[in-house]
Amino acid sequence: MALRALQRDFQSALMAGSTGINPQLVSTPEAGAARRLDIYVQAYRLRLLDALEGDYGKLAACVGDAQFEALGYVYITRYPSQHPSLRWLGRHMADFLATTRPWSGQPL
Repeated sequence: MALRALQRDFQSALMAGSTGINPQLVSTPEAGAARRLDIYVQAYRLRLLDALEGDYGKLAACVGDAQFEALGYVYITRYPSQHPSLRWLGRHMADFLATTRPWSGQPL
């Protein structure tokens, strides 16, 4: 498999849960291939959540850690990163909060 195709398949697995990369994954005695990929997926999602918290620190403080984590994961599922820069990740946050229960209608 060409490097470009491998990178594309890995990105699709991280961002959309695609299984195209699975035949290229190798298990180790410490962790199976699926577990090894899941480590990357979870790390990617945590990095996106950290970026949102950096941009929306007051919102995170207002709703609390657990609620912000839930809100953030719903947000990044609905609005996956489409730009190489994390600067644009939260650009839909206002609309998201206004239209998504249980956050819509809250005095944030």
